[in-house]
This record gives sequence, structure tokens and C-alpha cells, in this order.
Amino acid sequence: MSGPPKPAHVVMLVANDVATDTRVKKEALALAAAGLRVTVVGTTSPANPSTTTMGAVTIMRAPVAFAIRDQAARREADRLSARRARKEGRAAARARLEARERDIVSRASLTRSRPHDGLVRQVAHASAVAWGRLGRRALRVRRFVVRARGALSHRSDRAIAEARERREERRTATGRIRWTRVHPAVLDYELAFAPVLDALEPDVIHAHDMHLVGVAAHARARARRAGRDVPWIYDAHEYVRGLSQYGGRTARVIAGWADLEGEFIHDAARVVTVSPAIAEALHSDYALASRPAVVLNIPTQDPPGPERVVPLREVCGLGPEVPLITYSGGMTSARGVDTAIEALRGIAGVHLALVCVPHNDTWFVRKLREQAVGLGVDERVHFVNPVSPGRVVDFLRGTDVGLIPGLSFPSHEMSLPNKLFEYLHACVPVVGSDLQSLGAFLREHRVGVPFPPGDTQGLAEAVRAVLADPEPFRRATMNQRLVARYSWSHEAEVLRSVYSDLLGVPVTIGEPAVVATAEVLDLTEAVATVA
Repeated sequence: MSGPPKPAHVVMLVANDVATDTRVKKEALALAAAGLRVTVVGTTSPANPSTTTMGAVTIMRAPVAFAIRDQAARREADRLSARRARKEGRAAARARLEARERDIVSRASLTRSRPHDGLVRQVAHASAVAWGRLGRRALRVRRFVVRARGALSHRSDRAIAEARERREERRTATGRIRWTRVHPAVLDYELAFAPVLDALEPDVIHAHDMHLVGVAAHARARARRAGRDVPWIYDAHEYVRGLSQYGGRTARVIAGWADLEGEFIHDAARVVTVSPAIAEALHSDYALASRPAVVLNIPTQDPPGPERVVPLREVCGLGPEVPLITYSGGMTSARGVDTAIEALRGIAGVHLALVCVPHNDTWFVRKLREQAVGLGVDERVHFVNPVSPGRVVDFLRGTDVGLIPGLSFPSHEMSLPNKLFEYLHACVPVVGSDLQSLGAFLREHRVGVPFPPGDTQGLAEAVRAVLADPEPFRRATMNQRLVARYSWSHEAEVLRSVYSDLLGVPVTIGEPAVVATAEVLDLTEAVATVA
């Protein structure tokens, strides 16, 4: 007599250490609550492979050496170093010529000052003058050669660099940037994850974000050769073709990610994403057979524990009478946080709390501190470290306004960021950039006021409007139908319906799958084989 069928084994892949990836954790727990066996495979350094558990979810961290990425970086560094060495060599040749010329010019005057008889002095002087003329003629020839060689070398370097830039611009504009050239780290992920996936023998692979779509597709191909069909799901966290640009995330880098996504997305059995607008764009861009399912980034809250969550207002040392606005999230130039700091000059008496992810001492946060000092508002700006994801909502309660000042990029225009729903669940009115999806949400549900992206005065006016009459916005955030619609339980059901459709059996909340200790040990051995 055979026992009950084993639960389907879902392996989620993510190109980080899982620790702070709230979407991955929420989705893994939602599937485990439906009785599926769930393993999350993230990354770690070669020295620290590990296997742990999170409730009924197993979390493995596979070591990634990044040898291919680092080799490519070294080649690029060597190329730049050689170019710099040629430039320094040209400068040194010019310096040697100048030093030689000074030496020749000085010789005649030096012979005149030596204590010799008149005739000896005259002969020595005439000899020095003659050699000086010959030396200067030789120097002129040498200078011509050095200048000609230097100009030729400089023009050659510049021509090569300009041709390279034009080639990359053409490739970027025409979509011909190959991900293998721009993102060699993807090949490192392949080498690290492939043996782990093969050892786990999943029934479904769930690839989070674009980094690992190729890894999932290749794992499916290997399983087919072994006689098994392993479908995979692509969970698109952002609109890759329209990612925001800042720092090292250039148009070329974005084009490389888009090329990776475009090569493998059609192999995915299902596509899931984070907003309706991104779902429509992916459906249209890639002519997908069906519209991607939308699983919004709604926050979850930790159950009450023995330790009280200290509210943000209290962390800043402010009483209830002090107007407090906040921005909670990642700190990059594309997020428009500098706009909020500058706006403080137009809203006297208002304090700004910046909850800095990942922490409040990054390079960009230090730039923001300098900006606050330069504008004379530093006493009203508070740079705060984040709390754990499940405590964010309670942490933000009591704040007067939540800011979402992101700049206009296609990915931003289409997104409904998790901070929107964190503010909503904390009953905090929102002032956000008037982006396509965000602006429409604020207007439809009347939970805040939009302003033109990057407009300092517009942000200040929107904040003043909310502070002048906050109650209508607060009441809107407490609308029970709205809160129920934008709850994680609703989104978890959407995710489970995707799996029901894919597996052909109902996937609903039930008893979480129990992973035996022996199985966890086997997973640890699978990770260790990669180290």
C-alpha cells in the first residue's frame, strides 16, 4: 500500500544571500503554507556555504567564486593600465627633453665663470658653445620625434576609445549588447548553482529577478536530457528594459540585463511580476502567450513579541507636536532623496527622517549628510538605520507623511513600490512623485498627494497640503476594503493560483511540508560539493 504522494519540491533561486530579500521570503513561506516543499538557494562567499531553515522553508547558501567576473575586470584594468602607462611615458619623454635643454643652455655660462687663463677660458667657452649648438639641434630633432610619436600615440588611443564608445552606443541603441560580454558574473552563477540544482531534483524552479533566468533555463534543459520535465517560473522584480540609471548602472549595463532576460523569458512556463503596468509591458515586449500574474510587494508584519518596536518618531527624539516626514528605502540618486532634503528649506519646522537601506553610513548617505549641512537643514534631518522587514509598519506608525520621491525612469513609472504599502498599512499619508502607476494609485484611493518628479517646490507644496489637513488621507488609509485588497494574504493567493495552474492540482493553505533532518543534511552536502 503506497503512502500519500510526496509534495512538489519548489526550488527558488536568488542572486543574494536571502537575508534581506523580503519578497523571496514571503513567497517561499506562502508556498510552504500550502504544503509544498520549498528550498531557497541564495549565494555566499566560498568560505561560508550553509543550510538553515525558516519555518518549513530550507535556505541554502551556495558559494560563488566570481572567477569569470574578476578575470574580465582584470583584463579591463590591464587595458586601462597600459593606456595610462603610454600616457605617462609620453610625459616622461617630454620631461627628459626639457631637463636636457636646460643642461645645454647652462653649460656656456658655467664655462665663463670657471677660474682659467683668458685663452683657456675662450677655448672652453667656444667648445661649449659649439657643443651647445649641436646639442640644441639634436634636441630639436629629438623633440620633433617625441612630439610626433606622442601625438600619434594619443590619436591612436583616442581613436580606439572613441570607436569603442561608438560601437557600444550602436549596440546599446540597436539592442545588440550581449549579456555574456557585459555580465560575466552570470556564468559564475551558472557554475555555482548548476550542481546544487541537479542534486536537489526540483519539480519546479522559481527564478527571482533577471540574474538567474539562464541558470533556470539550463537546469530545465539538463533535466529534459535526463528524462524529466522541470518547468520554471520567472519572477520579474522590475521592468528590466527601463531600469533607473545611477552610478555603475549605465545604459550598457541595463542593455546587457535586457538581453539576458530576452534570451530566456520564453522558456519560462510562467511569468510573475510586481505591478500591472510591468505585466502589460512584458506581455507586449516579448509577445508572451499570456499576461504575467501580478504579485504586489505587500509587507507582512511580525506577530507581537516580548520586545516593543520603538517608533521612528521616538528614535528621532521628537514629540508628537513636531511635524515628521519620512523616506524609508534604498539610498541612490535615482530615488530623489536629495529633492526631499532640499525641500526642507520651504517647509519650516518640519523634520525629515531617512530610514537608510541597507544602513546609514554608505557613500551616498554621506553625500546626503553633506547636502543637509550645506543647506543649513542638518538639524532637521535624521539618518536612521532600518529595522527588520516584519517590523517596518509598526516602526513607521505615528509619522505624518511618507515620501516616495523617485525620479522618472520607465521602471519607476510602472512600479508600485513596497514602501507605498508600508505607509498604507502604517496609516501614513503619502506624498509621491507623479509617476504613471504611483500617481494613479494616489489619486484613485486618495491616500496622498502626487507632485512632479524632481520638483523641490512641488514636493514642499504637497507636504504642506497634507500637513494642513491630514485626516481625510488618514481615513483613506484605514479603509478596510482597501487594506484587505492590498494585503499579503491576497497576494499569496495569487501566487498559489499560479502554482495550481502550473502543477495541475489545487495549491491552497494547508499543512506545511515537513523536511526531515536527513534531507537537510543531504542539502548541506550538496552545497559543500560546490565549495
